[in-house]
Amino acid sequence: MRVDPGSTQDPAGFVFHHEDGVYRAVSPSAEGSVRELERQGVYRDLIDSKELVPTSFVDPASALFRALSTRFPAYPCFLKHERIGLITYPYEWTYHMLSDAALFVLRLQGRLLERGLTLKDATAYNVQFLNGRPVWIDVLSIEKSVRPDIWYAYGQFCRHFLYPLLLKDRFGYSAKGLFLANRDGISLSDVRALLGFWRSWSPSSILDVGLPSWLGRLDRDGTWEKKLVSSSRPLQEADVSFQRKNLRRLEEKVGRWAGSGTAGSGGWLDYPSECPYSPRSAGHKKEIIRRYLAESKPRRVVDLGCNTGDYTRLASEGDASVVALDGDHACVDRLHLRLRESPGPVTLVWTDLTNPSPALGLNNRERASLMERVRGDLVLALALMHHLLSQGMGLPQIYELLKTMSDRFLAVEYVPPDDPERRRMASLRTEPEEASERDRFLSLFRTGYDLLREDPIDGSTRTLFLFEKKKE
Repeated sequence: MRVDPGSTQDPAGFVFHHEDGVYRAVSPSAEGSVRELERQGVYRDLIDSKELVPTSFVDPASALFRALSTRFPAYPCFLKHERIGLITYPYEWTYHMLSDAALFVLRLQGRLLERGLTLKDATAYNVQFLNGRPVWIDVLSIEKSVRPDIWYAYGQFCRHFLYPLLLKDRFGYSAKGLFLANRDGISLSDVRALLGFWRSWSPSSILDVGLPSWLGRLDRDGTWEKKLVSSSRPLQEADVSFQRKNLRRLEEKVGRWAGSGTAGSGGWLDYPSECPYSPRSAGHKKEIIRRYLAESKPRRVVDLGCNTGDYTRLASEGDASVVALDGDHACVDRLHLRLRESPGPVTLVWTDLTNPSPALGLNNRERASLMERVRGDLVLALALMHHLLSQGMGLPQIYELLKTMSDRFLAVEYVPPDDPERRRMASLRTEPEEASERDRFLSLFRTGYDLLREDPIDGSTRTLFLFEKKKE
């Protein structure tokens, strides 16, 4: 039973993995609240509306409960969660993924408020994307509201959502860098310094930056804040209305930043229409990939360098779930917008494969690295290898990257040095002779894989290879 290091800071409980299941241990102090929310049907309503990850109580009379109690005897209650195929982090999300997650959190808080409840946490790490749409995963962060006029998690919401979106809107700052450098999102003091005095007190920022910064300086020892938190007031309509209005204000603000819903522009956004494939070549390539999918019958496909998702969609037409990765923000953002309208079994990751997401957090264990999380029965590396070569990776490094992610099958598109597109990309680099590189490529990959198929693409210089990992 492996405890998830990213969940251990909550005194109400923690997440752990047992066999193929994901479970949550509930502390004695939180059990009563959890049981009451279940009795009121809160969890069932949120699960039915696809706002909460499917969750159930472990039967106290079952052998499973006895096994869990033996391992964690101090915890009287256990929950089982539906496993999410791939956990992603906000520094792997595009702008519209982050803004959609922000809107989701605000609307969830609004729904809970109507039932006298609240989110005690508003961290982006409690949101995941299932079939392209956000879902809340931290059951224990839902609790009874003590002060319905105040959302105590508002400050965390700003650090994780509002401030990164604000800085993206004002200066074009990427949320990726902000999250990688700041464990708990960007602080009020940092955003105040970046905006400057006048912008912080502008009509669009005064309530979320200028005024909180000024009050924070007046209350350096936290006296006012402590009094606010410790005070209790009866549930009054005026109290609820105050928070409801604030949530609507925030929702309108984030909605404006999200703009018209376009993915913007990027260097590879229009690549499918400009790439050196004739209609005959493009059609033949898809036929080959369909054959590879039919023969390998993968449960999970990893599409590396997915671009705008032509082959991601092809892989998702069967029974497999798909993880689609690309380093081009506009491409991944466009895919997200498509998933928003037509949900499917696809998880998106915005990342640079030459510099993938590292392990972060306490002892570098709170957030697992990308290479620890992403694996597939079939890995697609289509029109990818020459991009990695142009960015300084050698064949051995590319081989290790693909082997790490591939559990069994690997489909690689080989693009020779005389390919027009590769020549354009490598104009400032010295390329090896085609024959020697192709031989080295096959020799290297055959050290760990058996070659199942070799399929030249009609009307193209390129060749598709299907490998199967050798049994150890």
